[in-house]
Amino acid sequence: MYTGLPRKVFECLLAWIIPAVRKRGARDELDPSQKLLLVMMRVRYNFPQSDLAFRFNIDQSTVSRILNQWIPMLKVQLKQLIRWPQTTIGPIDPPYNLLPNAVAIIDGTEIFIERPSNLATQKSSYSDYKSHTTVKYLVAIDTFTGVFVYVSPGFSGNSSDRFTIEHSGILDQLKPGQRILADKGYNARDLFAQKRCFLTIPSFLSEGRLTAQEGLNSQTIASARIRVENAIKRLKEYKALSETLSNRVNKKIVDDMVLVAGALCNLKQKLIK
Repeated sequence: MYTGLPRKVFECLLAWIIPAVRKRGARDELDPSQKLLLVMMRVRYNFPQSDLAFRFNIDQSTVSRILNQWIPMLKVQLKQLIRWPQTTIGPIDPPYNLLPNAVAIIDGTEIFIERPSNLATQKSSYSDYKSHTTVKYLVAIDTFTGVFVYVSPGFSGNSSDRFTIEHSGILDQLKPGQRILADKGYNARDLFAQKRCFLTIPSFLSEGRLTAQEGLNSQTIASARIRVENAIKRLKEYKALSETLSNRVNKKIVDDMVLVAGALCNLKQKLIK
């Protein structure tokens, strides 16, 4: 209930990260399994630190210290679960067989943040799409399984989709010949072409109508978008990413939480069967 993972998966996860955990000191109030539970409760339900302090019978300063130590550590350990496809072979089932080598689907997701007091920061973080100040992330899922294969660092809410592609590092992950599916906003075919890859987005209307092939491609991408939207919906089940964040939260910690949440999603049952 508190982690979103079966107990056996939680225990395997704990055993995996134990080597990276420093030995328990004499003054440590909690053992590693309790610390992992505390961190996952924070990410999944966004419990206030005062609430977690009460539940675990520790000081709030101890909760803060555990979160600041464990979230970056989990990010380092769990990023191994988010891997870009090494193959150029995409799904062979219809309709993806019409778009050869479609190995990933990309989309953006945004996290609401409190309005900054600085006017320049307000302007840069304001998302016209969400009508709110946000942090924007670029994510990619595998077209075979629906698992996350890429999670970007955060960008200011007014960053364009092209800007996030160009500066997120996703282009460095590409393998020659791979095809990526995306929405119309990601009009950056030239950036992918430089990597000898293909970016396929829905066709824009030409003379008032689409050709048969353009319409078919657009339908395929629309079905793919449902899959990536479901993956993002699963990501947002972690309330630390779906509720409005305080301006006092360190941005790096937020970036780490997003990646950790994506990795935890990959430990769940496959989204695409």
